[in-house]
Amino acid sequence: DSIDIGMVWNGLEESRCTDFLVDRPPHNSEYFSNQIKAVSNYFKFASNDNLEIESAVISNPDPENENYKLSNNMQYYALSDNRLAELFKESLELSKTDIEEHLDAANIDIDQVIFTVFHAGIGQDFSFPTFDPTVYDIRSAYIEESMFSDDIDFIEINGKEIKTGILLPETQNMIFFDGIEDIFYGYDSYCDFQLGMTGTFAFLMGYALGLPPLFDTETGDPGVGHFGLMDYGS
Repeated sequence: DSIDIGMVWNGLEESRCTDFLVDRPPHNSEYFSNQIKAVSNYFKFASNDNLEIESAVISNPDPENENYKLSNNMQYYALSDNRLAELFKESLELSKTDIEEHLDAANIDIDQVIFTVFHAGIGQDFSFPTFDPTVYDIRSAYIEESMFSDDIDFIEINGKEIKTGILLPETQNMIFFDGIEDIFYGYDSYCDFQLGMTGTFAFLMGYALGLPPLFDTETGDPGVGHFGLMDYGS
């Protein structure tokens, strides 16, 4: 069920925000489908209707739980690029049968597919002016072949080895997690500290579509400008 804006936190019925709530729960299949639709709408508009992304959300057919459960905890996967790639691969392994059933039923060419894995929790993608109490959150990434360990056996889906894809969190909005109280201590409302996921998603989708980075990849300094998608536009 969806939860009310007046969420239970610290054991009390208190509200973290009484205004508009970004990424409102429930975070179910429909929610993730809407996240993809938002990115598709962005690229459709930015390309003058020349690019439209069609999508399907693959979830666990278990009626008790839509999610797939990985073999390790969040901290394990957060430690390196290799571990991020491992998370991506393991997620596809767990859902391989369900993915292939959908691709076959919809007659979808595997060469036209960009896989995106959404993991539980928030992304380790934004810095804040205070300490970070959640250092083992998983950062979002465009997964590429170089991130896999040398001895990896790539998963095959419909006969194709999957070496690239996108890794994203459930949400970028810290308002749903206790850490926001430590980072922005002393505030009565957290409405102004909400972050959406569309920008991060569109940025990583840009890599998947072959767009080059437009910032200094060595220093992180901006290149074309803060509002360019492949610069700081996310």
